[in-house]
Amino acid sequence: MSLSIFFEKRNLFSVIKNSLKSYILNKNSSSGPEILLSSLINGLKRKKINFEINQIKENTKKVLFIDDKKNLKKLINLKLKIFIGPNIMTMPNDDIIFKSKKIHKIIVPSKWIKNKYLKQTNKKIGKIEIWYSGVDEKIWTPNKKIKKKLDFLIYKKFTYDKKIFADVENYLKFKNKSYKILQYGKYSRKEYLELLRLSKALIFLSQSESQGISNFEAWSCNVPTLIYNPGYWIYKNKRYTSNSCPYLSSETGIYFKNFEDFKKKYITFRQKKFSPRSWIKNKGTIKFSTEKLIKILNLE
Repeated sequence: MSLSIFFEKRNLFSVIKNSLKSYILNKNSSSGPEILLSSLINGLKRKKINFEINQIKENTKKVLFIDDKKNLKKLINLKLKIFIGPNIMTMPNDDIIFKSKKIHKIIVPSKWIKNKYLKQTNKKIGKIEIWYSGVDEKIWTPNKKIKKKLDFLIYKKFTYDKKIFADVENYLKFKNKSYKILQYGKYSRKEYLELLRLSKALIFLSQSESQGISNFEAWSCNVPTLIYNPGYWIYKNKRYTSNSCPYLSSETGIYFKNFEDFKKKYITFRQKKFSPRSWIKNKGTIKFSTEKLIKILNLE
């Protein structure tokens, strides 16, 4: 049974024609959707699953539209099992096509994304499956030969609270801790890997994350994370419960809600021992995520 995978063609050259390892390490972008796509293709190849890219063949029975709404609309009436996600929409009410009864399953990267879809549609939406992308634990590895020179690596993304960045940085200065700031979208994958290997911990500052692939990469390098998690996200003037790191666990790190909470959790974080790479090996590898996707798509 053949599977066809559709995604926007802007990603084709990077993911298909380049080597995946080169792409992951040298891409001058921290785009979660592109990283997800490369991991998905890599995983299916390892499992020897036959699939087509952006085309329908005579033997095609199932189609996964990762982020390609244009082709979803063109092909929605074909007698095929249609799966969409996890990067095809922000919210289901943005386009009537997302609530079509011809869609077999909707794939989302985490529980809070599922909940916001259900809330916006009053549960009038198709079956939703949760699936997240894994990371290559053989690439994202700690290097014991490299001395950890940085107490913290600060990963800076968008937040509603514009003071949180300066407050955290000033607190680290007050504590006389060494740190480096990494701005989302302004680094290569290789640079991120090198910085993770130099860092004892990661402070992640983002309003919300559908999965948080950058945290998976940190955990794979055995770097625990201190996560800013304000707990809400606003879309078209409506407030939704959100999460800045949906897969955080006691093995991988700690949340903080605001700066006052940060000062408390900072102490707890410094005292606690974590095992983030163990979590990745058990639940966050490409192999693990691919096996889950195969079950969702019923490709076994």
